[in-house]
Amino acid sequence: MKKKRVIKNSLMAFLSLAGMVLISACQSVPETVFRKNRQSQNNIEKAASKTVIKSEIVPMNPEIGYEGPRMLIIMAIQNIPNRGRLGDLIRNTVFNGLNSEAYGEKIIADYRWQYQDAGKQALQEGGAPSETWNWEYSETVEGVEIPLERVLSGITNCFLVSRFREYYLGGAHGMHEKQYFLFDMGKIKKIALDELIRKNARMTLRRLIAAKLRAFAGIEGDAPLSQGGFFMDLPEIPENFFLTPGSLGFHWDPYEIAPYVMGSIEVLIPYDELMDVLR
Repeated sequence: MKKKRVIKNSLMAFLSLAGMVLISACQSVPETVFRKNRQSQNNIEKAASKTVIKSEIVPMNPEIGYEGPRMLIIMAIQNIPNRGRLGDLIRNTVFNGLNSEAYGEKIIADYRWQYQDAGKQALQEGGAPSETWNWEYSETVEGVEIPLERVLSGITNCFLVSRFREYYLGGAHGMHEKQYFLFDMGKIKKIALDELIRKNARMTLRRLIAAKLRAFAGIEGDAPLSQGGFFMDLPEIPENFFLTPGSLGFHWDPYEIAPYVMGSIEVLIPYDELMDVLR
């Protein structure tokens, strides 16, 4: 009974910590607080989903239970439309055609199978369990409405979905990654970057991005980005982009353009600096 109580207390502590992490993740959405707009709110059809939070502790060896290696999995999905045309589009684009509830269950089931299958093979080979077998996975998906301060290619209101994954699956360290999905709330379609920028303006945009990366890394003047630890001096334009009410943003995960130690990198370019770039 004492061991079960310790396990239960550990789980509750984990879920409490995970809850704080999820709240922090939600607060990290670009420019945090977006103004509401009645017309675009009607386009959502008041279809925002309830928060879906699922978690599970998966023992590597069910016979040993939580006393041996285990995997902690937690999912949180918030403010995602679950019906109407926008809900259908998000399900097909972000959740592989599933609703929020089913998507969370599938991710947990997939990692449960992956973990226990890998653990079964390790045990058969006589490998001694170690801390590297204490895997963790968390995923937060959040949607937020963004009314733009200026019309961009006929777009006045967007719906931004961000998906943040943080995981440790063995090895030297854990990883994290973030992905953005941007939708036009008027036409109910996914927005591509080429719809926003002029065809002949990509090099100009790359230079603007490089300038923002210099500021991010504290590189003075026009010094090459490589002097600040980046892999290249003029990075390609990433497809992982987003809009805020007043700016265009880009995101890179660890290792994409810089070493792991520099973490995730995100830059914002205000619209008034993009007059020669935006359509």
